[in-house]
Amino acid sequence: MWPELFAIVYRFSVLVGDLLQSVIVHEDADQRSFEAALTQAGIGYAYNDEPYIFEKNGVRIGMLSYLADAYSERMKRMPEIIRALREEEGCAAVVVCVHAGTEYKLRRSSGQRGFAHAAINAGADLYIGHHPHVLQGVEVYKNRNIVYSLGNFIFGGNRRILREHRHTMIARVEMEFADGVYAGQQMTLYPAIATGTLDRN
Repeated sequence: MWPELFAIVYRFSVLVGDLLQSVIVHEDADQRSFEAALTQAGIGYAYNDEPYIFEKNGVRIGMLSYLADAYSERMKRMPEIIRALREEEGCAAVVVCVHAGTEYKLRRSSGQRGFAHAAINAGADLYIGHHPHVLQGVEVYKNRNIVYSLGNFIFGGNRRILREHRHTMIARVEMEFADGVYAGQQMTLYPAIATGTLDRN
């Protein structure tokens, strides 16, 4: 199933996936087959201590992705982790994604805010949160964008979906670089509503 699915995803120009946002895999064998299918389709991924380096036109962007517990354990080391991506891997920017928050809660928690601010304080240039399945707003902090939850753009896990849970969005972030050095970013939000029937998504 995975190879055929990811071949379709790749055709829509998805080049990098956040493994935690895509699926939480509980069995090692399932995770290995999932990762192999991503690789076969030409889609990179980040997962806990395995960053992904995306490179285009000579500019490298480091991507980190964590479960909430794993991220909490590494928060004090985030400056060191991000510094290594910049100095050892030559990354001009770093994106941090964290799978955290309470499902279907329309307001972000102080813990989520703390996670996001810690990432930016540690040197991240963009923070993307997911897991609540609903929109939870955005924030600009130290001239860096934070998306607390993207909602559900494509999600087949709900048998009953409430009307207020159908709102979602696409966050398009354009980063600017001058001679390979990060120079700023612009985020554009595209609101959307998940389609399907209300009793089955």
